[in-house]
Formats: sequence, structure tokens, C-alpha cells
Amino acid sequence: MNSQTISSVENGHDPLSLARITEQWVLLQARGVLRFDPILTRSRWVSDRAGARFEIIFNGARKDRPAVPTQTACFLDDRENWLAQCKTLAVRLNDYPIHPMALLLFPHEHREHVQRPDLVSILHFSREFPGFLVFNNSRNAGATCRDHLHFQALPMCGTLPFQAAHRQLLVGNQKTSICRLDGYPLYAIAIRGPAKVSVALAVMERLEGRPYNLLLTGGEIVIVPRTKER
Repeated sequence: MNSQTISSVENGHDPLSLARITEQWVLLQARGVLRFDPILTRSRWVSDRAGARFEIIFNGARKDRPAVPTQTACFLDDRENWLAQCKTLAVRLNDYPIHPMALLLFPHEHREHVQRPDLVSILHFSREFPGFLVFNNSRNAGATCRDHLHFQALPMCGTLPFQAAHRQLLVGNQKTSICRLDGYPLYAIAIRGPAKVSVALAVMERLEGRPYNLLLTGGEIVIVPRTKER
């Protein structure tokens, strides 16, 4: 984790840093604000066609939690709990965290789909906080606050399987490439290079509303198309 910071919001908060995230987490947890409990998980082992084995860990109770109704006031709009501004995205701790010090990054306006400024902003966060895994779940791919686009950012505790998977080049040039995650149990592509934002937006557009998971780490944008949510 580096010592870079992200600018404060207009209400005078200090710039975002790992120390500030930790301080706010401890404070809100002491106040009982965070709905955080150790996640009860189940796991099973699966094998891909090449024989590589992966352990899939999941929380059945969490995935069955209903989506936030559109008529319910959106908790993301409460500016009192915003920690900072990362370019076009506001930053706050997640009231419903799946991991300690989980963050949410989101645009001010209510909308569902990822736009170019969102990816530029979230890549900036990923560069400044390389110890965090950043991801976005689209509608029907795990999103529970579907009408207000948001990215989740979680501190990582080691290399994840999708990061360790071999990248098999599908198409590319000297600047930008699209690779398949070879040996990973789900079909996924990793987009690298200076044009990755444009390429990722084009890929999401080609999905034509089909669900996907978006992950950002190590300067890559990884897209995992989904055929079903559960």
C-alpha cells in the first residue's frame, strides 16, 4: 500500500488515505453503524477442462438478499458519510460490508450503466491504492443497489485466482491487448494498455445488456460475462 491520497470532498474532509479509512472504519464500527458480521460461507471445489482445481467460496444468505427497492431512499446520497472525491466518484465506507474497510465509489447522479469518466476515476483509485481489489456487479450479476451505479473496493490479502490465471492473447497490438484468462473456471477477458477504457466500454456495449462482473487490479480491466446470476 502506498502513501498516496485522494482529494477531499467539498465539505472539508481530509484527503483519503489508508489511515483515514481505518480511522473511520473503527469509529463507525464502535457506533454500531456498520451492518457487518462475519460472513457465513460455504465452499466447493471445481475443476476446469485442463484439470486445474479451484475452491469457490460463497455466501448463500447474502446472494438471496433482495435488491434495494427503487422507492427506498438511497443511502449513497447521504453526503455526511462521504469520505472523499476520486475524480468524478464519491467515496464512502460501505454500510453493508462484505469485508473490513470495504469502500463504495459512485457517481453523484442515479444511473445504472458504467460511463467513461467512471472507469477513468476508478482506475485512478486503483493506481493510488494498489492493495485494494475493485469490482462492479451489473444488474442480474449480483448488484443489490441496481439503480445507483457503484464500485466496491476491498483490501486484498494475497493473490486471487483470477489474478494468477495465465493470460492468453486473443487480439491486440503493441499498445492494447485483450487476453483470455486461461485455466480460470469462468470465461473472462483481461484488457490492458492505454486504450483499455475505450475497449472495455466497447465490450460492455457488445454484451447488449447481458449481465457481467467488472474487476480492476494491476492496471487491468477484467470482464466476466454472466449467463445467470445464481
